[in-house]
Amino acid sequence: SKYAKTSHGGYASGLTLPQSERCDALLPLFKQWFVSVDGFSGYLQDFLEKRAGCFDSYAEEHALVYTELHREFCVQLEEVVDVWLRAQGFGEEDFGEMLHQAGRRGDGEGDA
Repeated sequence: SKYAKTSHGGYASGLTLPQSERCDALLPLFKQWFVSVDGFSGYLQDFLEKRAGCFDSYAEEHALVYTELHREFCVQLEEVVDVWLRAQGFGEEDFGEMLHQAGRRGDGEGDA
């Protein structure tokens, strides 16, 4: 159940204390991965290097290749985040809760 049974027998919406602590532990790990060369930063650098020719020239109009690159980037980004989450023992739901919790707290760097 997504509702945790409280000690007084009722149900409360939201995260249980262990779930909240798990999300608290995930945010600093994610931030570290996000900026590391072995994490997202390295993925972004590799993506840009492989597609440098697409970004070399300026054009007033939006080229179709940018739409394709965006789609490819999004799909691959989701994949690398999912791989990282699984390696940490977390899932997509944990990630969503972590982002929600960081936003709710006003984490100034919640967007890493």
